[in-house]
Amino acid sequence: MIQVIVIWLALFPIFDREMKPVPVADVYDEVDYAKNEVPDYRALHNSILEKDVFPVEENGWVDVFKALGPKSIEQKRVAESSKWDDFIADEDPDGVYQKRWKPLCEKLGLDPKEKPAFYDRLELVPYLVKNGVRGDEIPTEKTEDDGNRGDEDEDEEDFLSFLRSDESYSYWEDAEERRGKISQSAANDEFLRILEAPWTPVEHPIAAQWYAENEDMLNLIAQAARKPKFHSWHFVPDADQGSFVNILLPDAQYSGELARIFKIRANLRVGTGDISSAVDDMETIFRIARHLADDKSCCLVERAGGVWCANLAAATPLYANPNARPSEEDRARVMALFRDYCGDELIAARLEKSWRASMIYDFGSQADLIQEIGRGNMKILKAVFTAPDDFFDTPLGKLYVGIMPVDEPRAHMLFRQYYFELMETPSEDIETRFVELQRQYGWPKGGFSETAALATLNLLFPAMNAMEYACRRTDCAFRLATIAQAIWAYYDANGTLPPAFSVDANGAPLHSWRVLILPYLGESEKALFEQIRLEEPWNSKHNKAFYAKMPDVYRCPSYIDLPEDKTIYSVLTAQDGIFDRSGIGKDPNAIFQRENRDSANQFMLVERAAPICWMKPDAELNLDQALAKKRPNFSNFFGFKVHVMGCNAITFGGACAFFKETRPTEPDAFRRDLLGEPAPEKEDETKEEGFLQNEMQY
Repeated sequence: MIQVIVIWLALFPIFDREMKPVPVADVYDEVDYAKNEVPDYRALHNSILEKDVFPVEENGWVDVFKALGPKSIEQKRVAESSKWDDFIADEDPDGVYQKRWKPLCEKLGLDPKEKPAFYDRLELVPYLVKNGVRGDEIPTEKTEDDGNRGDEDEDEEDFLSFLRSDESYSYWEDAEERRGKISQSAANDEFLRILEAPWTPVEHPIAAQWYAENEDMLNLIAQAARKPKFHSWHFVPDADQGSFVNILLPDAQYSGELARIFKIRANLRVGTGDISSAVDDMETIFRIARHLADDKSCCLVERAGGVWCANLAAATPLYANPNARPSEEDRARVMALFRDYCGDELIAARLEKSWRASMIYDFGSQADLIQEIGRGNMKILKAVFTAPDDFFDTPLGKLYVGIMPVDEPRAHMLFRQYYFELMETPSEDIETRFVELQRQYGWPKGGFSETAALATLNLLFPAMNAMEYACRRTDCAFRLATIAQAIWAYYDANGTLPPAFSVDANGAPLHSWRVLILPYLGESEKALFEQIRLEEPWNSKHNKAFYAKMPDVYRCPSYIDLPEDKTIYSVLTAQDGIFDRSGIGKDPNAIFQRENRDSANQFMLVERAAPICWMKPDAELNLDQALAKKRPNFSNFFGFKVHVMGCNAITFGGACAFFKETRPTEPDAFRRDLLGEPAPEKEDETKEEGFLQNEMQY
């Protein structure tokens, strides 16, 4: 055994070849791996993104970059922690000024020492902290994402006082949650959660004051998002910048934060009755989403950020204010936004572009991963090897790490080979083929080169599949939202909501609400409606011919094998619900006036488990019947299996929400979602969260 190890170590330099980056013009360009060459993906990455960024006159992100300063490229609270003179005087090579701000300014032809117009502006959450937001606005109950705040005796600490204190700022700069404290993201969520529903300056005066003081800044961002481009530059001057993902993620997160600020302002405008301006904010968010998800040569991280932003816009409850509703023009704008962002062809193009664009980033990131494996990074080794968890802590495991060579050029070559093979594999077979590759080439059968190649694929392809799920789920949500717009258009034209189904003179069901709203979905749907004989039952000889002509808006894109005449989109019927089984449409004003009801956040549309013919009446989900059972099986009621861990829903206020499959285990919240019932009062509870947007975790 000793002799084998000595021989292996003697040959180690032969196998442990260092990489020689070679310039390439495309990800498909070949290099000579036998000469230790690997494609220089960092240089390729920068050259491609330069085409996205320039000319700067057409790029709205450059306007934001110049106006907001370092906060537009860094999550660190630079503007709040230092004066401008101190910032530009920082000589630390790893500091924000030297590492990112100065190189970016020079590349863009800007003066790095010119102070940005809005450098000193506080962001929303720090502004709330500084100006003493009211204690009763902050929910203090712990959630799963709040982190561990310590033992019971530590819970006596006043959470709000901590957030207001100077001490909190130092903790916000640390991304990791600390015992007894709360992370920056959780603190942001605690503050911003209270604004995730329509609100007014009377309810939240300090937040309203921030929006009034920063209207000029927000208007600049909104105009910038309307330029042909809104492309940040993930400039990577050298290897010291770290992995691609670590550079991409903060920028995508910042775009998401901008979108969230506009979402909160849209909620303010709904609350004050300025619906047209709320739609303007929705359009801004959608433009940011499109720039992230479609228009630039970005990777999976950014594309996922675009999908999240789009869902954020669709969660705006435009109909939640009973005293002000969208005009016909506003509604047409919203439906156009939905159509412009989603659709089968657009999703397919987005996913195809994701594969190609991601190659640049993931090929480059592969170098980082291979080097970490070669250095014996135990965290990565445990993540990518199919070995027992404690194997690498044993003497044998440490010996294995010490003597196994890493042939980096070979690992790159294998990664490209596996990647291209999987790209040509049908999406439904990718997971199976990847398992076969792991079984055939992975450790312990293969060496470190094979393992390093499969390691990145192991991280990439589950994320790519998740991206496909997210795109389809988003498309599904927007189809439901489009249907909701048509339901409200029906009200404008007829004075009532559509009934769950129409009835004849004898009370027998005739046609589903899906048929009745066809004229308000679009021209093609209107033409279909005009061919259906409403005086005849839905299943008459004449009307049966239209079963197979179901509009695409009624088809969930995640339900791949759904029959052409079937849908899973359903309204909820209940005796005292938004819809009932009387065959008569209800007045939404009367619904909003119900006592002790949170009607705006009550579900109106959901996905059901069992598909039905889209024209069939009297087949909607019956809440009275389901809730009357002692042990109702809601997994056979709602379509929780269509998407991962839940189904889409639309509230009466018009907001998209994700209805998690765990929701029925919370009886009070569950009944609030379905019936709009208020939550029962609980002792020693400061504030109940009463809006469904909290349940959205796209």
